[in-house]
Amino acid sequence: MSPEAPPPAARGYDTVTVQELDGTQRPLSRLQYEKLPLAERIRLVLQGRVEFFRGGVAVPANEALKVGVGR
Repeated sequence: MSPEAPPPAARGYDTVTVQELDGTQRPLSRLQYEKLPLAERIRLVLQGRVEFFRGGVAVPANEALKVGVGR
């Protein structure tokens, strides 16, 4: 019997924390983050100013943003 794929909730991320330029941190839900303009999201990731979380545990950006292609 082969193992099942993890449920969708176990992939990606569910919340993020954005570090503002003044040093404050702004928590956002996944929906709030994804409503930001794409250019802003890319800039935040490239500047290392966003941290992704799944179930309260930090997730590396490359894992959080992985898209399920080729399954």
